Amino acid sequence: MKEKEKDNSKVNLVLTKAQNKRIKILGTVALSIMILSVSIIFIFIQNIEIEEGKTEVYLKEIDELEWSLVNAIIEENIEKANMQSKRLKSEIEHRIVDDYGDNFELLKKDFDYPTEDAKFTILVNEVMDNVYLNINNDNNDPFLAFTELGVFSDKSLNCSSDGEQRSWEEEILKHSNVKLAEEAVKALINMENSKTIFWEFLPSTNTNHTQIDEMRISHLKDIFFKEGLRGLETYEFLSPSYITPDGDIFGTDDVNSFGYKLSNYKIIVVQGFNIVDAINQTKREELRRFEESRNLIIRECEYEINLTKITLFLILGIIFLTFISVISVYNNELDAIGDKNQEAS
Repeated sequence: MKEKEKDNSKVNLVLTKAQNKRIKILGTVALSIMILSVSIIFIFIQNIEIEEGKTEVYLKEIDELEWSLVNAIIEENIEKANMQSKRLKSEIEHRIVDDYGDNFELLKKDFDYPTEDAKFTILVNEVMDNVYLNINNDNNDPFLAFTELGVFSDKSLNCSSDGEQRSWEEEILKHSNVKLAEEAVKALINMENSKTIFWEFLPSTNTNHTQIDEMRISHLKDIFFKEGLRGLETYEFLSPSYITPDGDIFGTDDVNSFGYKLSNYKIIVVQGFNIVDAINQTKREELRRFEESRNLIIRECEYEINLTKITLFLILGIIFLTFISVISVYNNELDAIGDKNQEAS
């Protein structure tokens, strides 16, 4: 009897050791599967981040190429606008000489008290009516102003006023971007020809539009990268020409020999243009191809990421099923060990 109990205890000990061994194996397998799963998830996340990083680099390259085209169009149209403003200025100068001769008193009167039938008003209208750059609209027409008196003639409907003239202060307050208008007007009055002059009269239709307060092409580039071409649709570039470069048509200098600024009747002939209108007129197809390339890269990125996610889910599913199968096998073995333990007892 004692020998039988002794044999049973030996069997139980062996079975207990076998059970412990299998439990350890099960724990090791489960831990290995967890580590494997985490490692696979980490690798796939890295692959997704790499794909997103590559896509971001490609999109930035397209943005840079597209901006290079936009900037080239800006420079090209500034040159065209400069030529047009110089042509208009030259025509106005010749018409003043032809229409007024040496009657400077009448010319000053027409400057200070303009009327629809005044000679100067008529000649300006005849020279500048139906003159546009690229597209026939208010964003691409010229206007005439005086450095001191303000805007004299501007046929733009969107900034029209009750009278023929409006002061610079009135002009600035009409703009949606007042700070940029202030800088642009200052550049026009002070003949800051080294600057690229532009302003933003109309409000943007983009609710997320950011207004800038400095006339810097780099700021327009930032807007373009954030908002696309739509972000530039409200900016109008200005190309001025002056009658005359160093004074006014009456011979009064801008600055006297002592360095004091003098009051005079310097005329500014300004040709404006809208960059988006210029692009749509000449380079719409090129920009459409950029947009197609951008959309293609985004779709390819989304496809690769979705494929990676599907592959990850499939692998994790296989691992999960394998884990369930292992647990089932070892549970069956443990049940078998339990049955043998009962038979031994």
